[in-house]
Amino acid sequence: MRIKESVNKAGRPRYLYKARDYNELRSKILSDLKDCADKMAKLVEQEFTLQ
Repeated sequence: MRIKESVNKAGRPRYLYKARDYNELRSKILSDLKDCADKMAKLVEQEFTLQ
C-alpha cells in the first residue's frame, strides 16, 4: 500500500509504503532469501572447485 506524505511541499513527493498482508510479505522475503542463498552457494561451488 502506498501513502503520500504531505509533510514537505517543496521537491518530490514522499511516499510511505505499508504491507497489507504481513504473513504474505514474510513468506515472500524468506523465499527470496532462500533463492538468493541457493544461487550464491552454486556460484561459490563453481568458482572455488579445485581444477
